[in-house]
Amino acid sequence: TQKTAPLKTRERAFLLLFVVGPLPILPFVAWLAAKGYFSWWYIWLMIIMYLFCAHGITVGYHRYVTHQSFTATIVLKIWLLMWGCMGLEGGPVDWASKHIKHHRNSDGDGD
Repeated sequence: TQKTAPLKTRERAFLLLFVVGPLPILPFVAWLAAKGYFSWWYIWLMIIMYLFCAHGITVGYHRYVTHQSFTATIVLKIWLLMWGCMGLEGGPVDWASKHIKHHRNSDGDGD
């Protein structure tokens, strides 16, 4: 079996900061909004964009590009891949290739 290269420290830091990071600070941001420091509109916008980006990754990158689980119109393809790109996890081809390598080595040493 072929081993995949581990994530670089910079890639791990980037993923932690921009993908996982927004979730724990959400209560603090809500508290700031409650105190009137900014509008609740920004909180809702952040939540909606986070959900759309997650949907772009899970449905667009994972189910559509990697596993080809369904067929899609050109409009749906553009919509899903656009939101996936905004999820800050790289482009669809790069993401899919890493995920395919993950499946090749899943539950093994290279996973």
